[in-house]
Amino acid sequence: MQIMSFPDMPVALTNAAVDAAFPPEPFATQALELGVAELLVTDYMHGVQGGAMVAGDAFVKDRPAIEAFLRAYLRALRDIDREGPTSAGIAAIMEKYTRVPVAVFQKTRPQYNDPEMRVNVASHMEQQEFYLERGYLRFTEPIDLNRWVDDGPRTAALRALAAR
Repeated sequence: MQIMSFPDMPVALTNAAVDAAFPPEPFATQALELGVAELLVTDYMHGVQGGAMVAGDAFVKDRPAIEAFLRAYLRALRDIDREGPTSAGIAAIMEKYTRVPVAVFQKTRPQYNDPEMRVNVASHMEQQEFYLERGYLRFTEPIDLNRWVDDGPRTAALRALAAR
């Protein structure tokens, strides 16, 4: 198993540096468009939370900064929900920051993002169990992920947006 950044996955497939990859959108569609990949599973994300935000201590301790960031992120989620994740406007913004062409974004399979950014701990625990069972982690007992979730900044950001 090789760990690499998501944008590097289509390139690694193109160069035959790896035999398979597990890229999220838009990089999965980009690899398909380049003709260097085929979908092996089409419904793997059904009911699965693909990620959660992680922040370092300095950012977490700066409550005004993290709450402002989360307000902006929540507004972006709402824009995506309103306009559609493959709309021309959203795709143009995504192209600017990922360098993946708009045409590719407009072919992606939209991923689910909770509009209030709730962390689905049960889903993350299931994924942790999957990797533990296969020996891919450096620990042997599940970590209680609830102890890592600080819902205060998200809740404060939601309250601030509701007050507007």
